[in-house]
Amino acid sequence: MRHLLSACALALLTHGALGERPFASNSAHAPAGNFESPWWQQVFSLAFDGHGNFVAPHLDALHAAAASLGPAGYHGVWDADLNRDAGWMRRHLVAFDEQPRTKRLVYIEGASASRVLCRADADGRIVLTHHMLLWLNDPARRDDALRRIQPDGRTVWFGDWQFMQSHPLKSSLGHALPGAAELGLPPFTHPLTGAVITDEGDFWHTRSAGPGGKYVRLTEADAELLDLASVTTRNKDGEWLVEYGGRMLYDAQFAPYQAAKAQRAMAALAPDMIHYDDWDLRSPGTDHAKSAIHVAAFRDFMQRRFNEDDCRALGFEKDDVAAFDLYRHLRSPPWLAEFEDRGRINPEAPFWWAARDPRWLSNKIWRAFQIACIENRLASMQETYRLFKQHSRETLGREIPMVANIIPTLSCLYLQRDCVDMASFEWPCYKNYNSFPKPFGYYPDARLGLGPRMAAKIGVTGHAMVAPYVEKQYCGWDGQGFTKRQYETLHKVITFDLLANRGIPAFALTWDGGYSPGSIHSAGQLHTFVNQVAPILSQRHYIADIGLASSSWSRIAAATPFAGWFDETSKRHFAEFVGWSQYLMSARDFPQWDVLPFDDVTPEDLARFKLVVLPSVLVVTADQFAALETYLKQGGRLLVTGETGTFFGPEVLLMPRARNLAAGLKRRYPDRVTITEAKPGLAYHLAPANSAPVRDLLRQAGEHPPVLTVANAPEHVAVYLSQSKARPGVLTLDLVNHAYDLADDRITPVTATDFTVALRLPASFSSGELSAEAIRYDETAPHNTRRQALPGSVVARAAGRVTLRVPPFTHYQILRLSRSGAREPEKEKQE
Repeated sequence: MRHLLSACALALLTHGALGERPFASNSAHAPAGNFESPWWQQVFSLAFDGHGNFVAPHLDALHAAAASLGPAGYHGVWDADLNRDAGWMRRHLVAFDEQPRTKRLVYIEGASASRVLCRADADGRIVLTHHMLLWLNDPARRDDALRRIQPDGRTVWFGDWQFMQSHPLKSSLGHALPGAAELGLPPFTHPLTGAVITDEGDFWHTRSAGPGGKYVRLTEADAELLDLASVTTRNKDGEWLVEYGGRMLYDAQFAPYQAAKAQRAMAALAPDMIHYDDWDLRSPGTDHAKSAIHVAAFRDFMQRRFNEDDCRALGFEKDDVAAFDLYRHLRSPPWLAEFEDRGRINPEAPFWWAARDPRWLSNKIWRAFQIACIENRLASMQETYRLFKQHSRETLGREIPMVANIIPTLSCLYLQRDCVDMASFEWPCYKNYNSFPKPFGYYPDARLGLGPRMAAKIGVTGHAMVAPYVEKQYCGWDGQGFTKRQYETLHKVITFDLLANRGIPAFALTWDGGYSPGSIHSAGQLHTFVNQVAPILSQRHYIADIGLASSSWSRIAAATPFAGWFDETSKRHFAEFVGWSQYLMSARDFPQWDVLPFDDVTPEDLARFKLVVLPSVLVVTADQFAALETYLKQGGRLLVTGETGTFFGPEVLLMPRARNLAAGLKRRYPDRVTITEAKPGLAYHLAPANSAPVRDLLRQAGEHPPVLTVANAPEHVAVYLSQSKARPGVLTLDLVNHAYDLADDRITPVTATDFTVALRLPASFSSGELSAEAIRYDETAPHNTRRQALPGSVVARAAGRVTLRVPPFTHYQILRLSRSGAREPEKEKQE
């Protein structure tokens, strides 16, 4: 994610009277509830804007269990030390000290690195950053900037390279900035030669996808005052280079430096949670072959996985793979000439079209490069996570969570299961970043809950942090923060959709035209409710009849060197999956379903479901095929669509199969396998008014007694059934009202008196008394939470089933069934 304000834009605002005021970590303060597991493994209320600028001034109104303290890592390991002593951060720390129950979240820029131009005083204290150089052009701030530029000071570069060289710099308050050697970090070596890198240019060009510079215009007098000519360069327009860097490419050497960003943040700011941005694992593109890191990974992969004859068939000798020009190969496929006519307007157009061509999907060089890059980055992520947890224990004496920005629609999600404690991601209503054909849109038709359903499958919490985005006119943005009271009902509709689908809604983010819905006022109302019901919402699993498979390797297998974000790529698997999800979340017979991560699927995973849908799952490995066969032998049913089983797994270079595996399953289990070559999920995604093909296929795949049936439900209501993992004697029904009118920011309450839900009780509920309770969001109740024991007149139990008449509600209601002897969750103690 990105934020409106840069950390260094405010990095050295005057700290005045705050001086060196000490601060204390709030780790001892209890979050929402008194849990047996760490607070962050539960649902919690969250105010997260990365930098804390929209959050810290409003902590008293937000009532959040966790909130943004501030950022680190934009310009390397030293950022945490620099920001700790900045005036704005000291003010944030004071605000958190005044709200000691609120956990501190620190944001780290995880994928990028840069060096920035700064001004230091004679003692080496950094007193002016690159953004603040522009104060010289601002009459209102010029005098402040000039006061910081001492004659005996110097203009210096600040960033990862300087950190590695252990330059003797200090923060604005005089704290020494530790160098790489002091932290025990070895120097970087060249990925291709193994030699220690001694030139800064080699550092950037071997480890960045495309380093670039940022320039500012200053008067000649100011440039001379700063002695810029001795430390930096100008472009053809006369502007001065003040920042240089870019997105970094991960390998094993980069992991300790990534983890060191967190280590310094822990030491400087004592956070309770750290969020790494841009942690997505994706298929590479052609330009990645310019990087020595990825070329080295490719060469190593060829040595490990290919024999001499394989390499000779590809045009080079195995012992001379270094002579093979990988980038040229990806830029100049044999079919490039077919697209020459596309170059009349843009000379790059023939390459773009050739790079999107599906013939790449059977090119072994491309496949080897894809897998090598994925393996290399994944290993770096896993090592960063391991070191993060180690630093947490050693630096803080406790384990704090590593949360990371992993966007389900863009990422090889399930390969990252053991790279993070919890996923976090941005989730816009109104656009899709080209990762699938159509945006989710607004309610009543949107179902944003799909994102957390997917992302909650990785990490250790069973939840995911979600930052929903709406357009500016549908939120409380006032130009400086979220204080306008408008579209607060939309905020509530989105929040409850996410909560019911294992999401932890994050409030106060903005980026790229997207804004958090609601205001600080609606956020405070919602957080108050979440603090009450968090124990009930935590540690649950869906009771589901249908498993919907999602495959990261299928997404990789569909990707060509240029088409990773194009619709035609997503239509091969991911858009088919999205369409099925949208149908299952909207169908009026309320099918109970769950996402089934397919990359490491086991027979036990499959056995949860009466029916498993494979929505054009391209990659089916031998192990996955064996798991499917076991599932079918045990009585399971499969519904297979599109191109399922048409590619081998990574162990066979994701090569196309000569025959479709799904057809073989159909021949062996004709009564248990339903196959269509169509992609009904994709069709539904593009035209949801026509749901008949999806509905009819589900019926054809085999009728089964559903675990849940609903009668007389109002339109646009969702119903999800779960069982507590911490308290197995507790079932919950989440009822979410999506009957929302965007034009009026109005919701139609659920008032039907004949709306009932009937469910088949698990075997463990066959005996013992049942108690039922309704918990709903109600702003007229204490803490916005209305709890109501349901009398026997609305609960009927017979022959292993229970039927409940749904009490009226407006936004969101939880119906909670408890078997006698089930332990009550701890309730929130409000101040």
